[in-house]
Amino acid sequence: MVKLTKAMTLNVLKKVVGLSCINDCIVLPFATGMSITLSLLALKSLKPEAEFVIWPRIDQKTCLKSILTANLKPLVIQPVIDNEQLVTDMEAINAAIERVGANKVLCVFSTTSCFAPRTPDKVVEIAKVCKQHDLFHVVNNAYGL
Repeated sequence: MVKLTKAMTLNVLKKVVGLSCINDCIVLPFATGMSITLSLLALKSLKPEAEFVIWPRIDQKTCLKSILTANLKPLVIQPVIDNEQLVTDMEAINAAIERVGANKVLCVFSTTSCFAPRTPDKVVEIAKVCKQHDLFHVVNNAYGL
């Protein structure tokens, strides 16, 4: 059943959605919250000294509950207003990393699916910051590809 589900998912991603660069996937039998929690716990095993998750805030309880369930501390980054939209505060993300130290930060946990006036997080910019500080970047892409 797992192999069939994986094969069908890969087929849809490649042929229907057009993501020909995808070579592998995993389909987890969990809802968003449990999937995020397990992802954070897996990363925590790779960086046990980390205590914090930098989280650009969105109004979904699942994200916050996942961080807390993984026994991590959220560093909540409030969005800023830009042209009547709420957007990712990149300066605040950098400041949070500097404040607690990159060695204590497990990841930046961004989100692509939100509701107006909140815009999706700036995942490319966040990824660059994570690479610069050698941090994991977890993207909550529930409801999308």
